[in-house]
Amino acid sequence: MRKNVTGSENIFVALGIKADLSHYPYSMVFPLKEKISFAENEFSELKIYNYSKYTGYAPKDCASLTCILLCPCYDYWKKAKEDGSPEDAPGSMPNVAEAFQDVICATEEAMSEKYKAQETAIKTVQTALIDEMRITTGAKAYKFNVTEVAKTDAFRFTSQLSAFRRQPALFQLRTYLDFLENDCQEQRKFIISDRISKR
Repeated sequence: MRKNVTGSENIFVALGIKADLSHYPYSMVFPLKEKISFAENEFSELKIYNYSKYTGYAPKDCASLTCILLCPCYDYWKKAKEDGSPEDAPGSMPNVAEAFQDVICATEEAMSEKYKAQETAIKTVQTALIDEMRITTGAKAYKFNVTEVAKTDAFRFTSQLSAFRRQPALFQLRTYLDFLENDCQEQRKFIISDRISKR
């Protein structure tokens, strides 16, 4: 049976973070700018699992993270045990710890930039909505004024035409007197009888 079974070797890393990471997803993959070497293997990305949304995995305002590094590492650990303590093996934990720290810092920076972008987007949308409301309100007011003025002018013209048709002479006289009273109210006026003989 052993001949037909292929084993899966990996390095399991668990991290306790003193920060609330509940706003991050459960599974995240982070490409690394520089590969890290560990247990005679190189890794170009880190797959992080976040347990912040699960109760009991970490104290309040803290987070529990894990990372699985899939690699053939049995021979490495066996040799390290034979040669001495695994902690003294070359290329051990410091490089990996720095990589994890870089990932966490990069994640925080990414979330900060995301929040800034969302804030800018909200402000832009609000400004656009205010401008749209102002333009729309102005257009409606202009339309109302133009429409009502046109209706008033049309009604006045129709009324004047009806009055003219009923009594043309009286309409002309009233129009003339209205012109003198309103349009020429600041002008001096002289009323002369047409019966006065010319001299």
